[in-house]
Amino acid sequence: MWVGDKINSMLWTFIEYQYDDGSPKYYYELYNPYSRKFIAPQFLNDQILSDRKIGINLPGRREGHYYSSIVAWDPDYYAYAAVMNDTANNRIVSDNHEDADTYYFAMMNEPLKTLHKVATVDSSAYGITMKMIDYPDASVQNDVLVKTGNNRGLLSTNLEGNGYPKATYSNRSLSELFSGATEVNHLFIDSIYRSSHYFEYDSCQNFATLVDDDGTVGSNFRVYQELGTADNLERSTFKHGQFFPYDTITAGVYSYRNPENLYGKDAVLGDESVGILPESDPRKYEDLHTVGENPNYCNGMEISADFIQPPSGKDPWGHDIVFEFRGDDDFWLYVND
Repeated sequence: MWVGDKINSMLWTFIEYQYDDGSPKYYYELYNPYSRKFIAPQFLNDQILSDRKIGINLPGRREGHYYSSIVAWDPDYYAYAAVMNDTANNRIVSDNHEDADTYYFAMMNEPLKTLHKVATVDSSAYGITMKMIDYPDASVQNDVLVKTGNNRGLLSTNLEGNGYPKATYSNRSLSELFSGATEVNHLFIDSIYRSSHYFEYDSCQNFATLVDDDGTVGSNFRVYQELGTADNLERSTFKHGQFFPYDTITAGVYSYRNPENLYGKDAVLGDESVGILPESDPRKYEDLHTVGENPNYCNGMEISADFIQPPSGKDPWGHDIVFEFRGDDDFWLYVND
């Protein structure tokens, strides 16, 4: 089996002959849909494949094993011909029954439909405070921000004494949008922190939710290996993982509008040629779980952390100290107020 193509040319169709009552005749066929050939060992010309059915024997299957020799009756030689590996010449040939090789068989089953949790970091132990709030609708944010056509200059350049900026057009403090926010934790991926000391979460790699199994909203994220998106729209920017902290995904329930993971976080709305995942990306074509047709967009996040930037801008080992963040819109970063 070759992995990575849409054609798996080593996959065989298994045919079992049965009597009218469903009992086995103990004759079989192994058919390759790609070559359109049947396995049919015969002595003449070391025949292994044929255009016609022959009715092979699998003695191991008759005994209930998952391995067997592959043999077929050759009427011209009045003997069983068997499939064997000619190791000296690196080829498969037909030979006597007693020289038959053993072949192992596997059936492809659908994987168990389950979600896999990912270990996360207790970021509060490292001086990182994270808060989340769920708004009833977009009017709460819009009333404070009073967005204009170009969406620029929405907030004051500096933070006020309460630690929040003011909205430029309404002259109201952004603190109004975070009154009653809940402190949350465990969003950043543990394996990434252990390997790089980066605190990192990427919705294009993991789905995260604050909703528990019983439907209540908790204070610790549950992060999954799986990816989630929405079905309210079909677009390239939805054909990768999304961040919906107040929505959930269900094992085995996939998006019908955006079914596959085809784009990375560089995807651009309105230009489907940008951000396409390369074929080498192991997660390309992965099924995208759905949060449904009514995703919850109306929420806010606040993160604060203390950090020191040395005059050299480098850590003790000479590496650049870098702060990185990517969000699709409405994100502000303040340093030293």
